[in-house]
Amino acid sequence: MSVPTIPIPSTLALSDKVINQVNTKLLTGLKLPHDENTTWLSHAFGRAETIFDKKDNSRHKFPAVYSGEGDKEYLSLSPNDKYGNFSFFIMEDEEQVTFGRANVNELERDFSIVFWLNLQSILQPSEYRNRELIKEQVFKLLKSMVLPGGRITIESSTESKEGIYREYNLTKKDYGYLMHPYTAIRFNGKMKFREECA
Repeated sequence: MSVPTIPIPSTLALSDKVINQVNTKLLTGLKLPHDENTTWLSHAFGRAETIFDKKDNSRHKFPAVYSGEGDKEYLSLSPNDKYGNFSFFIMEDEEQVTFGRANVNELERDFSIVFWLNLQSILQPSEYRNRELIKEQVFKLLKSMVLPGGRITIESSTESKEGIYREYNLTKKDYGYLMHPYTAIRFNGKMKFREECA
């Protein structure tokens, strides 16, 4: 399946600016452990929206990203093997504002970033269940990022299926894409960014 190019606003601001900078670094910085010339993250989707869909007399709640493509305007970011290895952001609703001097205010927001992975596309056969190796690589990259638009701090990670997708209710099919060779990892933290006042 070809993945539509997700539209990115031409003028990014606040958290969207930081998300875009993080995604750029993820796409270029996550290298195969056995081949440092090859990256393994296929898509960094940015901010997910929560979509509700009625299936089998129940309300299905799942993460999705706007694609801008006709009738099928949203791509589901539930666990699946359609997009290769991918990541997306979950942004908490509330932002804290610190009013600063010199017409610059600082905003802070809790966030999470979820990675869905096919381990066979990243690791050598002897390492197929070595999720910790990937987690360490992602954590080091996130921790080292210098972002012109703000900064991120990673405070915790989550590995359980229920914890990673806790905002959503996954289907039986979704859970199948979290069993070997597939897995997911979630990092939780804080994002800070500035509002330039006129």
